[in-house]
Amino acid sequence: MAKPLYVEITIDTPLDELWEKSQNPDLHQRWDLRFSEISYLPREEGEPQRFTYASRLGGLVVDGTGESVGERKRADGASSSSLKFWSDHHLAIIKEGAGFWRYVPGDEGIRFYTGYDYQARWGLIGRIIDRVAFRPWIGWATAWSFDRLRLWIEKGQTPESSFVLWMSFMAARFGLAAMWIYQGVVPKLIGGGAEMELMESAGVPNPAVAVVIVGVAEVLLGLLILLTSRVRWPYLITSVLMVPLAIGAWFAQPSLFGLPFNPFALNVVALA
Repeated sequence: MAKPLYVEITIDTPLDELWEKSQNPDLHQRWDLRFSEISYLPREEGEPQRFTYASRLGGLVVDGTGESVGERKRADGASSSSLKFWSDHHLAIIKEGAGFWRYVPGDEGIRFYTGYDYQARWGLIGRIIDRVAFRPWIGWATAWSFDRLRLWIEKGQTPESSFVLWMSFMAARFGLAAMWIYQGVVPKLIGGGAEMELMESAGVPNPAVAVVIVGVAEVLLGLLILLTSRVRWPYLITSVLMVPLAIGAWFAQPSLFGLPFNPFALNVVALA
């Protein structure tokens, strides 16, 4: 059995604002990555609030229906909301599910947490896809959505801005990782000839060994950037190395700077 999903965050805000941004469908759909659209359906007095939801990926739209019951005030000062959801869409891996939201006031803000679980469609194949890929993804999407909500409330950074900043960071991260890994593997560990000539010109002793050492170090630095997201010093090392590497290449072989994608162009882009 796959474990139910659970995500928790503390947000420094009055309960009213958090309730509004999480219960108002127009605001909710802005920060929750799991949904592209959320719309409330007409509600009869005393009945749960029914809603429709849709998730859009490119031109593909998967929709479903749900209903929620919100308890705005409790004796202990907390609030809660429970919901159930289902989809008849043949491409929706989630067949039906249920969950809850809790809002618990504390000294550092509102402890906002959710727990939910669902039944996967498509039998055994669906359960495998869910366990291996979909459930980890939707758990990550829920956690990041909660953080986007926190940044929106605490710092005024809109969910749309958070997405753009994340995409910019990921582009820089994977670009730098690819550069270091390529520079370590192809010109040094696989090729090596041109790099050895460059090191000989610079007066490096035992250039064959030096090329291997530098190549391995570059690959490790690239993997570190690729596999970690909150460690800053690999980026600082990259920034610091760009200037001396360009200067060293100039003194060793100035003619390189007249070639396409030369050390100056590469190092300026990497530094940026």
